Amino acid sequence: MHYWVPYSTLPLDPLDKFLALSKARRIRLDSRVLEVGEGELPEKTTIVVFPPPTP
Repeated sequence: MHYWVPYSTLPLDPLDKFLALSKARRIRLDSRVLEVGEGELPEKTTIVVFPPPTP
């Protein structure tokens, strides 16, 4: 996982650098919500990219 949480002081590399290291399928969402049912799980590793938080 690659994410930032409020009050975290750990430095993170840019998301694009993380994605460049992975050959997994990617999905970029416009929504901040993802609902996945048991029968909807992808067979292969999938990286879901959510939009950045709004201030």
